[in-house]
Amino acid sequence: MNLISKRCLSVILACVMVQCPLKVLAQDEPVYQETYVIKSNSLLPEYYQPTVLVLPDSTLACAWATGSGPLALDNAINIAFKRVDGMQWTLPVVVADEEGYPDNYPVLSMLPDGGLRLFFSTRYREKRRVFPGEDQAAWQLMYKDSEDAGRIWGKEYFLISESDRIPCSRIVSLSNGDLLLPATNVRDRSSVLLKSNDRGNYWRYYTTAKELSGLVDPVIVELAAGHLLGLLRPYEKGEREKVLWRIESRDYGETWTKPQSAELKNAGSPIALLKLANGHLLLAYNDYESWLMPLTVAISTDGGESWQNNRKIESGRWGRDPSLVQTDDGHIHLIYVSRNIYLKHIEFNESWLLNQKE
Repeated sequence: MNLISKRCLSVILACVMVQCPLKVLAQDEPVYQETYVIKSNSLLPEYYQPTVLVLPDSTLACAWATGSGPLALDNAINIAFKRVDGMQWTLPVVVADEEGYPDNYPVLSMLPDGGLRLFFSTRYREKRRVFPGEDQAAWQLMYKDSEDAGRIWGKEYFLISESDRIPCSRIVSLSNGDLLLPATNVRDRSSVLLKSNDRGNYWRYYTTAKELSGLVDPVIVELAAGHLLGLLRPYEKGEREKVLWRIESRDYGETWTKPQSAELKNAGSPIALLKLANGHLLLAYNDYESWLMPLTVAISTDGGESWQNNRKIESGRWGRDPSLVQTDDGHIHLIYVSRNIYLKHIEFNESWLLNQKE
């Protein structure tokens, strides 16, 4: 082989070596599709607080509250499933329904031992039904477990003795082995956290800070070992500015910074926060200061310091109560209540979000 041929071969090999990594790192094709978990053909029942989770076999599980009103006595909690390669959701089945009492605020979470747990709250009226030591009828934080991925469920139990606590987002499994369960104290309109050091068997109740009065429904992610980010919404009838609020902890949630404005509008509606596999953060929220509109998703690549690529998922005042999860294929699944009587399922990837045009 002469010198010119060797040089040509070297150039070709160099081009191949440079181009191959670019092909591997090329952005995925945008993915977006819409379907429904369930659709009602009448004005009732209504749907509330959907919670979505990926099971160990990649099946999606979604639980939600349904009834003729958030406090209606017929309120129960249903669950449905969808295989990641399936086309439709299964028909819903009732998973929690204490007759004569409203059940609401479901949260699905996986335990470290692989079991599936459903947190929810039941509102008891009679003092005799309230946990010992409590002197008024109120919401009680409950749970029940499944050892077969949600097909069969055990009995329901009280999680803590304090009343008027409702769960608002799934368990956060910290890098030190602790578990955090974000919750709201509906009695004094503030945010609280429950922590477990024994894989979910016993939960310790504590408030995060007095400065959180008027801020509810915390959502938490762990940015790095021990470094937690929390976003909270203002109580809709409170005096807080109608924006999302940001708190941070650098000791696994034992202490928190004072809340600061995240400079994202919110009228007081629930939000969802998800840490993606690549470390980016995804937020679903209602981007408006006076009503539940529009339902929007935004992404952060700097640990929640700033948010970009805000995309409207549903305009008008129809989309609320979002829940987010990501599957192993990188697809993001958003489930939310649409028009009070639909549970809408949006599947997309980050490429769709980054490339979507207004």
